[in-house]
Amino acid sequence: MKTNRINIFIIVIILYTALFNRCGSDKIAEIRILYTPIETYSAVPVHCDLFEFTFDKIMKDHLVRDKNLVKEISSEMQTLTVLQDTSIIDVRIKCFVKHENRLDTLCITNNDLILVNGSLKKRNENLVTLIRDEIY
Repeated sequence: MKTNRINIFIIVIILYTALFNRCGSDKIAEIRILYTPIETYSAVPVHCDLFEFTFDKIMKDHLVRDKNLVKEISSEMQTLTVLQDTSIIDVRIKCFVKHENRLDTLCITNNDLILVNGSLKKRNENLVTLIRDEIY
């Protein structure tokens, strides 16, 4: 009887540890920003998936090194909510947000709409300003 309780206790500890390691700590390891010059024009809207292909020759690459900025961007990303909209997507900034356990793709359109992993989100001026101020 005592060994059953010990075994159950050990199983609970293992499950709790596994769950905590998977969900509890989701720190951002790195943020990489691909972007076009601010005056860039394209004749057709550019979707997030085609960003690198479309702007291959003119896009710039920036790695965010400021840990405080990474924390601020992470905090603002937590506030994003889904937007039910059918706006035309025309991306000018693409960010790769590398977490410890996953990679998120964040795209910002020319009219400041935000896509995270292909899902359109409500406009967040603070997030857009943080990213734009870092690259322009």
